Amino acid sequence: MAQGLPQPCEPGAIVVSGPRRFFQRATNAALKRLPHFQPRRGAHIPLPQTPEETVPLLERLLYENITPYWYPAALDHDYGGYILARDRLDRPTAERHDRMLIMQARMFWYFSRLVSGGFAGAEALNAARHGFIYLRDVMRDEVNGGYFWKVDAPTGRVVMPEKHICGQAYVLFALCEYAKAAKSDEAAGMARDLFALFEEKAHDREHGGYLEFFEPDWRLCQRPEIGFLSNIAPGAKRHATHIHLFEAFLDYYELTGDPLVLDRIRELIDVLTVKVVRPEGPACTDNHTRDWTSIVRDHKHAIAYGHDVEAVWMVSVGCDRLGLPRTPSVEASIEIFETAYRHAWDERHGGFFTSGPLTGPAYRRDKQWWVQAEALICALHFYQRTGEARYAQCYLGTLDWIVNRQADWEGGEWHNLIAPNGRVMNNKADEKKAAYHSGRAIMTCLEMLRART
Repeated sequence: MAQGLPQPCEPGAIVVSGPRRFFQRATNAALKRLPHFQPRRGAHIPLPQTPEETVPLLERLLYENITPYWYPAALDHDYGGYILARDRLDRPTAERHDRMLIMQARMFWYFSRLVSGGFAGAEALNAARHGFIYLRDVMRDEVNGGYFWKVDAPTGRVVMPEKHICGQAYVLFALCEYAKAAKSDEAAGMARDLFALFEEKAHDREHGGYLEFFEPDWRLCQRPEIGFLSNIAPGAKRHATHIHLFEAFLDYYELTGDPLVLDRIRELIDVLTVKVVRPEGPACTDNHTRDWTSIVRDHKHAIAYGHDVEAVWMVSVGCDRLGLPRTPSVEASIEIFETAYRHAWDERHGGFFTSGPLTGPAYRRDKQWWVQAEALICALHFYQRTGEARYAQCYLGTLDWIVNRQADWEGGEWHNLIAPNGRVMNNKADEKKAAYHSGRAIMTCLEMLRART
């Protein structure tokens, strides 16, 4: 694979020499604010005493740990798109040529977000354009609209042509971010076309929310989703999918100001704070029938703590962003975080466990990278909202776990999974992992902390 910056694919592409110039400069600025250290396996990196003092350490995670792992190595100059599959030793795996829609869109979003948030400059924008071109020219369905689920990179052959609304949501999210970062009317137009498809093909006017799994021509698929997100029955709706629709619609509303989108955002707030919430926890179940009846197949893992805390902070922050009134259900959603805090928070080592029953302590006690990322944002958000010291300690304890256990300071990025005995599990990255969770967590926390200074 060629190294360096993405090469221009057409007139107007942005080209910058010196492949890590901006990132290195930002790293050097962060280094000046912290005592020097060389992180190594097993080393303990001390944390500051307050959340407000963690900004330099968050910057180090962004510029020294996360971004260098993906840039420039993720950019595939031979076939286009992003290479995401690497094992624990950071060697390419058999999945390196799979181009799965969600992950391509997540990496496209990440590079765009670096630019729109002021964290990086032209190099990141060029990396974002690399992903934009691949989605536009290879993964877009020119006949039926929307984007294919999976493409084989070397041949360009569409391997899985079906449409899943979760994948489409990530494309909308990324297009909005890129339109803002690149001031791209083309991306904004593609976002409008995609939202119109959501409205025409997927919105459930009877029960609220969105249908999820479709044939290539957008007929509702009557097969289980084997090979997609799960094998649940046709017509099912997920908590997780509606979280990502919500974040995409927030960005789309800020891009367009379309009043219909604001109506859909309010509808999704009701989904995320009422329809998916089980009072026993309170906590949320992921799988539901079309009328939002909960489907729980394994009661030991009924709650995915990561999705619960992700939805809680996202809805709360989303209301603030758009100036929406906090409904009673939004105000009460802090109790969902309290359930996760009570049952999934590891008081001894920091960090959050993966899943558990509706009532009682976590059953699956390993730690996935993305759960830590979502818990970090949620704990900081409620510390800033309430001023309660226990939320500050939850944030600091989660950051401590990330910095000293989940993050790989030698190879870069965060380990996918840490077993209860401390063993590193699974590949570092695969077709289901990109810089979205880890990168979004660090950028969001930095913005939250900087806004208070």
